[in-house]
Amino acid sequence: MRQNDPPLLYKPELQLFGGQYATGALVPVMDVDIESTLDLGTINLETKDSASGLGDVALIPFALYWNEGKYHWSFAHFIVTPTGSYDLGSSVNTSLN
Repeated sequence: MRQNDPPLLYKPELQLFGGQYATGALVPVMDVDIESTLDLGTINLETKDSASGLGDVALIPFALYWNEGKYHWSFAHFIVTPTGSYDLGSSVNTSLN
């Protein structure tokens, strides 16, 4: 599975509660492969499936970041939109829908 898309953030010069404010979105492009085998003595079940494309886009209307020496922490709210593809009969999807 590949999902290394960084969030796209806009950080204006605005501080709230001592933290740096940011807003943005996460636009994941997915490439998922699955291969599994279930062996139950005389019964052997195998499945292979793959999916690729746009995943569920996450909007980030509110995020705060703090730094204290070597320590960094954040608080953020994500709104996940069902933009990826989903097929009930498929064993792998790019969306949670």
